[in-house]
Amino acid sequence: MGTTYSYQEKRAFPDGFFQAENRGGYQVSALMKQVWGIELDMLQELLRICEKHNLRIWADGGTLIGAVRHKGFIPWDDDIDLSMPRADYDKLQEIGPDELKAPYFFQTIHTDPGYTHRHIQIRHSETAVWKQGQKTYTCNSGIFIDIFPLDAMPADPRGFKKHYSKVSALKRRLRFVQRVSMKFPKLYAFCREHVPFLSDKKLFGKYEALLRSVSPERKAAWTEITFNHACPMYPVNSYRETVYADFEFLKLPIPADYDSVLTIMYGDYMTPAQIPSGHGTLNYDVTHSYKEILKKWTE
Repeated sequence: MGTTYSYQEKRAFPDGFFQAENRGGYQVSALMKQVWGIELDMLQELLRICEKHNLRIWADGGTLIGAVRHKGFIPWDDDIDLSMPRADYDKLQEIGPDELKAPYFFQTIHTDPGYTHRHIQIRHSETAVWKQGQKTYTCNSGIFIDIFPLDAMPADPRGFKKHYSKVSALKRRLRFVQRVSMKFPKLYAFCREHVPFLSDKKLFGKYEALLRSVSPERKAAWTEITFNHACPMYPVNSYRETVYADFEFLKLPIPADYDSVLTIMYGDYMTPAQIPSGHGTLNYDVTHSYKEILKKWTE
């Protein structure tokens, strides 16, 4: 198998897992299998924490399709997506930084000053991932998995529109402050702590408080409004129960009514469609920290 990395020694990967292979006519490279292995390592660590603290978590997006349709990764997928109800997600935000030790990193706007996304990512700090042509880092840029909050939204069209408008306005303000501040790092650091209307951290606190203001009752629906694209609504009942699906060599929690969730999300999700990753073209280094890559670029 070649070089053995620390995460491989800790986990029971099947023989041959890290070899390049053809999956349903799509060639998966040995490098991508290493990336998958790192992501699966982080996934197992996250599931351990969720089980320890009785937190609900489910496969989401392409990972949910992969579990249902492929019993593992979609062959052309490059990451792992998960979702949690807001209450469980907030609990994870509290305990995550203490539970995850190096080389793992629990990344949010509160734990990483340069981070500008509105959801949790777990990073492997001994690795690196960057977009084609990118040679600057403003935050931990190790290989990652995504965790998105499921926030309640009013189910009635009028209530939904009113709440969505409030959230979108605050989101636009937050994104503007982040874009401007990141161009001026020293000003950014000062404003973050001392100027409330120019602090992305304080704006983010207001943003999340607004998202928590709708209770996930029967008349509400769940949505991933933290995304920038349109947010379809999922019935709360679709997530009432959890079942476990095969995912590579693991058992992955998924919503029992996954069919409703995936149909709302994608339509005909059982027909494979090779869609480019939303991350764009990514480069990976599975043997060096993003800090080493950055140092090499700036020498």
